[in-house]
Amino acid sequence: MLYKCLIFLMISSAVFAQTKSVVGFVIDEKSGEPLSAANLQIVGTYHGTITNIYGEFFLTVEEFPVEIEISYIGYAIKRITVEKDAQKPINILLKPVILETEAIVVTAENPAMHIMRRVIENKQKWRAKLKTFKANAYARVVLGNDSSIVSVAESISDLYWNKEKGAREVVLSQRETENLKGQTNFAFSVNIENFYDDEINIMNYRIVGPTHPDAFDFYEFKLKGIEAFGQDTVFVIDLAPIAVLNPTFIGTVSVLDKEFAMLAVDVVPNPETIFFPMPMEELNVAYKQQFRNFGKEYWLPVDLRAVGDIKISFPGLDFPRINYSNSIRITDYQVNVDLPDSLYEDEKIIRVDSVAVALDSSFTRRKEIIPLTSEEQVAYVEIDSTDSFEKAFRPTGFLADYVLDDEDENDNKKTIGLGGEIIKGFSPDLGYNRVEEGHLGFSYERTFAKKIELRFGLAYKTGIERWGYNYGLEYDFGKKNPVTVSADYFIGSGTNYESENYHPIITSIGTLFGAKDYYDYYWKRAANFKISHRIWDMRTRFTGLLNIEQHESMPKNISHYNVFDRDVTKRQNPFADRGKLNSLGLKIHWGNRYVPFGVAGQKRVELSIEHSDPDILDSDFSFTQYKLGVNWNFRTFLQRRFLPNTLDLYFSAGYSDGELPLQKLGVLDASLFAGFTPFGSFKANRGLPYIGEKYMALFWEHNFRSVPFELLGGRWFAKNNIGIIVFSSHGRSWLSDENKDKLNYINNNLDDIHHEIGVSLNGLFKFFRIDVTWRLDRPGTYLGVSTLRWF
Repeated sequence: MLYKCLIFLMISSAVFAQTKSVVGFVIDEKSGEPLSAANLQIVGTYHGTITNIYGEFFLTVEEFPVEIEISYIGYAIKRITVEKDAQKPINILLKPVILETEAIVVTAENPAMHIMRRVIENKQKWRAKLKTFKANAYARVVLGNDSSIVSVAESISDLYWNKEKGAREVVLSQRETENLKGQTNFAFSVNIENFYDDEINIMNYRIVGPTHPDAFDFYEFKLKGIEAFGQDTVFVIDLAPIAVLNPTFIGTVSVLDKEFAMLAVDVVPNPETIFFPMPMEELNVAYKQQFRNFGKEYWLPVDLRAVGDIKISFPGLDFPRINYSNSIRITDYQVNVDLPDSLYEDEKIIRVDSVAVALDSSFTRRKEIIPLTSEEQVAYVEIDSTDSFEKAFRPTGFLADYVLDDEDENDNKKTIGLGGEIIKGFSPDLGYNRVEEGHLGFSYERTFAKKIELRFGLAYKTGIERWGYNYGLEYDFGKKNPVTVSADYFIGSGTNYESENYHPIITSIGTLFGAKDYYDYYWKRAANFKISHRIWDMRTRFTGLLNIEQHESMPKNISHYNVFDRDVTKRQNPFADRGKLNSLGLKIHWGNRYVPFGVAGQKRVELSIEHSDPDILDSDFSFTQYKLGVNWNFRTFLQRRFLPNTLDLYFSAGYSDGELPLQKLGVLDASLFAGFTPFGSFKANRGLPYIGEKYMALFWEHNFRSVPFELLGGRWFAKNNIGIIVFSSHGRSWLSDENKDKLNYINNNLDDIHHEIGVSLNGLFKFFRIDVTWRLDRPGTYLGVSTLRWF
């Protein structure tokens, strides 16, 4: 191990020797302690660097002699001239300067408020003139667990910023420990937090910065003390948050007197206003940043140092704490210069210059860096490709044994549990209903050459003693806007209506335990052909379908079995409309994929049209069916939060022209098992859904999250992500007398509109919500449980 470290140090020394440089340490003259993040700048230029946590620095120069200015708050500014490339590191001693704090004179305005008002006014003046800049950036991200460093990643980049178009980064060189080779190097500079911005984005929290024009609505600034900066005075000002609900910072800002400019910030996000959903149980992070104007007009960040830790936990799974540090150094600013138009031709923020990276894959031509610490140097030597994150952050808890073990993993077998993949490509296909009884089978899916997907399945229906099977093939053309062609053949049962919320495997559970069977069933033989085209830029998929199907009724016998042997009589299964159902279809989908149960907010629109015609398609049925589903998520209050208050809407409607067969009816979902009440269902309608040739419904809910509890001082609820949701649903379906007679049982359909309203306690036990629903069109109060709304 010592031999490896010596080799690494020799290589590093050789790298430094390839360019003119000044190497050394910045040290407190009095105590001898190293000064971390001391700023070094070549006089008269934008070129400089900072020291690492041990006071060590590496500064490239173009020629000697060179004059360097070294500055650090609380110390005298020092200038040195280096005549030639030194053969060994130099020590630079800075003299601490202690200023006596004068008695603060009480004036009409808090002095700190006056100081910050001047800072904000000055910022608005010079920021208005700052249009663009280009700079060189170095970034390093170090991850670790409680015992050691797990990975190190570094990058050197050109950083671009345009006031109107935003930031871009072109990565020129990368280096990482062996366990990150071939994976994503996540050391980037483009998203550097600039604490001179009005709002600072921290993990999707838009936190009001100390120089925001409205900062006085969010902070009370208090003068903590004064320090020296060379011969000038620096005011150290405390940030005291006064906003109760909006995210803020706690810490200090250091303001240079006369210039009224921020020199440095040292802050943490206010834990009273920062909350994250499961699985992130805890996030602690501290930020330090320095600014310099390089003798010019603009105060620009020269670094960012962030250190923190993350705690991730699920019920039954507890992961080790993830420690991290992020160090960014920025130098060589070019201000208000023209930037390449090619950087902004698309939305891509980070580009990797593969040619430059290949030429400089080991940092042998690197520019300015922050020297590695001895611990980081050892990590580069000791960490190899087998030191995976899975090993470093292996969880504990009663579910830990079910997490895939690296040492037991192989290419042929996987153990994911019931309903998951057992042997690669194979999955169990299980279910139960009152008509078929047991449905015992498997399915197989494999993708070859990333383009061809082969699938087939086989299942035995124990009650009717019949086999069902399917097989199909799918092929993908193209990459950017792919076209997919597929053909499938199917023999088996289908459901009379298709729910977006309830897969038959879910309804099987209730049927086995004595609940009403949610579906009616029919038997079909089907050949289905599909061609779809996805346009990524439009987030849209167009799908054309040709269906050639033969429908018939299922056997009449009904099973009343349930595992508790309850005396339950289940309804008869209606006869299907027999015959050939050949149809053409078109689906247009925009936005997100549908997520059932209202777990997450979505923005999606889906329109489907199916047409069956005896003359054109030789079908026994003549109809045209239209279906529309729209989900939309609106941010309402406290939009600076990672999870603001939201309003979610779901609109579902269907219309048919012609004679729609019984097995093609539309559906508005009911609650399941007389108590499972997810979003997108009528929570006060128990057991069976509303069905019909025509239907229309609007579901909405407003998620206030933990805000009501926070206003009452209940921070425990916020920390545990327990919140309040208000919801309502309105809609009805229209079922023809002809199809109503075919059902042979009394369904739940109404002759009027269903109205309900309710309130939910969301986030119980981290997974659930309790819904209390009041029926408005008739008396009734209903209690239900569903999955939590997460996002």
